[in-house]
Amino acid sequence: MRAIRVRQGLCKNCYACIRACEVKATSIKQGQAAILEEDCLACGACLAVCPQKAREIRRDEHMVHNLLRGATPVWVSLAPSAALGPYSLPQWSEMLTTLGFAGVSLTSWGAASVSQAYADLARRDGWALSTACPAAVKLTQRFFPKLTRYLAGVSSPMVTHAAWLKQTYGCRVVFIGPCAAKKYEAERSGHVDVALTFPEFLRLTPPAVVSTAPHLSFAGQGLMHFPLAGGVANQVDVPVLALDGMDELMKYLARVERGDVVPKGIVEMSACRGSCLGGAAAFRAELSLAEKRAMVLELQQAAEQGAQAVARAHLPEGKRAQASEQRILEALRELGKTEPALEYNCGACGYHTCREKAGAVALGRAELEMCLPFMRAKAESLSNLILASTPNAIVVVDKNLCVQEWNAAAERMFGVPAHSAKGKRVGEFLPEEHFLGALDTLEPTSGIKLSPAPALITALSVVPVKGGDLVMGIYSDITDMEEQGKALAKLRQETVDKAQEVINKQMRVAQDIASLLGETTAESKMLLLKLMRVVQGEKS
Repeated sequence: MRAIRVRQGLCKNCYACIRACEVKATSIKQGQAAILEEDCLACGACLAVCPQKAREIRRDEHMVHNLLRGATPVWVSLAPSAALGPYSLPQWSEMLTTLGFAGVSLTSWGAASVSQAYADLARRDGWALSTACPAAVKLTQRFFPKLTRYLAGVSSPMVTHAAWLKQTYGCRVVFIGPCAAKKYEAERSGHVDVALTFPEFLRLTPPAVVSTAPHLSFAGQGLMHFPLAGGVANQVDVPVLALDGMDELMKYLARVERGDVVPKGIVEMSACRGSCLGGAAAFRAELSLAEKRAMVLELQQAAEQGAQAVARAHLPEGKRAQASEQRILEALRELGKTEPALEYNCGACGYHTCREKAGAVALGRAELEMCLPFMRAKAESLSNLILASTPNAIVVVDKNLCVQEWNAAAERMFGVPAHSAKGKRVGEFLPEEHFLGALDTLEPTSGIKLSPAPALITALSVVPVKGGDLVMGIYSDITDMEEQGKALAKLRQETVDKAQEVINKQMRVAQDIASLLGETTAESKMLLLKLMRVVQGEKS
């Protein structure tokens, strides 16, 4: 089960998690981060840097509730870094007993035999890598497999202490500490039933009243200096090289693997800066490491206890996926990195180098769009293509009305070369009142008809560029359209005039016809009347 989880939908493409993770155990797909479980060390470095709080340590309080409901007593192995917290050891005991735990014992009681085992192995083999930090152990197994055989063949103080508690009390064991990686170790230990972080435990119970100088109550409760970087050195008579922090640890192990350096004595490995005092879920994050160290150094040591170090064999954790050189080169070409000089290694994507990023792209763990220079070049290329190919003149001015952009269409339309216009006040070439108005109102305006030059009519749209103190003017040449409009209006008027002329002619013809018809009708009437009189006269 994953010790650290991503809360889907909250990731916002900042790549802070990739920058913080020295082993790049995060993939990006469709803009969302996902943890690569096989590579993740659960060190928790990504938790501290995620601005969206999209990552969280897995919560296992429900598992503790289930253990407490059972018939078997449950003991707590409490990390000695609890001394940095607001509660004294008696308060911890009271809170745990109230919840139903059978007892509490400090994990540091398991450190004495483990420290001695480190020293014995260092004397026998010349040197040994410590195994107290599960993140550092997995780092060695996964990323420096050739050094796995130098990992001390003993389990951590947590596992050693848990095994002693089970043997002594016949109980189940819950570890409580500052480390997310302990969840990973507990699942594989066979001795620790559940590992909780300090915040997880405090969600189980109402907080106790804070004591005065609570950390002093931890004095004499085991190897209390063990959570410090270099804490082992107080207990052994062999040289101890303390390495805390993933970056320093990886640099050193890489040198050892290459044969550049041969260690002596014990190499004490801690993934977190400040060792356990700087764990992802440690108390007093607001304090400096120096302040935390000073608090712990006040405490007295006690090493006598009967726990025996638990033997453990460490094996390399599988072969890591590696992209071929051909696939890396193909990804570099897609990113526009066609020569080493173009590999800027800026780190904006979160990877140390462009080649490392290209390898992640080749393995499907990263996206091309994560590269800031690539996206900027792509955007600039697209922008330049649009500016160069559009038939509209585009003029961009700053808050002082000085020309910042004058595209090819503007050169053709206004007859002014770009090099002559840029940096000059726009009013030297074009009316500037509309640009000034846009800077004042920050509102776009369109459909402004202007004639900035003889025989030229344009439609102007003015658009403020938010956040940049810039205004963009887009001029569309509508001269032909206007001429066509005038020609069409003239044609319409001529058509109306012709129609009126036809109507007038038709009216005159109609009147002429009516006049002729009237004369003919009168003559016909007179003739008929005469004919009727003649006929009537004959009858008489």
